[in-house]
Amino acid sequence: MSLFCDLSKAFDVINPDLLLNKLNLYGIRGIVNKRFSRYLSNRVQYVEIDDRESGVQYIVCGVPQGSILGPVLYLIYVNDISMSTAAHNLSFADDTSMYISDNDLNRLYSKAKYATNCLYEWFCANRLSLNPNKTKFIIFTAGQRKCDYEGLHVSINNTNLEQVPIFPFLDAPRY
Repeated sequence: MSLFCDLSKAFDVINPDLLLNKLNLYGIRGIVNKRFSRYLSNRVQYVEIDDRESGVQYIVCGVPQGSILGPVLYLIYVNDISMSTAAHNLSFADDTSMYISDNDLNRLYSKAKYATNCLYEWFCANRLSLNPNKTKFIIFTAGQRKCDYEGLHVSINNTNLEQVPIFPFLDAPRY
């Protein structure tokens, strides 16, 4: 089973204090950590439409996008996600996938339930917003093996996730 997580505004909600603590844990301390602190603080934004400007607002969270450092800082921020669960995690930029395997379907769903709870707790602790309405899962089986998936649901924070069919074209109407 694979779970494909959708994060809402992943780069925009990174907590700078948590990021600086994580950088410190990875050995980026002292003057270099202070430089990152300055890089992440006192940033402002405003909007300009048709020669009209909004007031300047301070940005209190997030990493600068469009920079070389933004994606690197995001990856450092989420690097410890693999320690949140026994499931295998794959991350690329702000896309996170988790996969779990088992020969028994009921054990697989038990593992998935535990792993999704752990993952949800990690996202909450790191102040990232997982969007359960856009998070999907898929079940892979070996060969032509059929499984009875009815009644088995994967959920995050009491929201059932949508199961993606492995071969959607087989379920499509034929003309």
